[in-house]
Amino acid sequence: MNISEYTVEHKVLTAQDWKDARDVSGASNMSGVMMSFKDVFMKIHQEANLNNKDYAWRDHHPIAIIYAEKISQFTGYPQTMQWCEAFAIVEKMAA
Repeated sequence: MNISEYTVEHKVLTAQDWKDARDVSGASNMSGVMMSFKDVFMKIHQEANLNNKDYAWRDHHPIAIIYAEKISQFTGYPQTMQWCEAFAIVEKMAA
């Protein structure tokens, strides 16, 4: 995972979207996380289309990984090492 993969020419995601992903780790309400994820994933999808990115780019997007990990925490699914890399990119992009 490399930050340059997510620095695209045609942006839909805002700095606030990246900040929200960074902050989701402290969320305590799964329904709120799910609603936010739905909204931001629509933006990831739009950004992928505008920049000719494939489904793997969308599915492995750092924001998607962060939200998916939080959802897995709510459901008790084990954490993945990929989360650390995704969070590092989200942190940089949120700055």
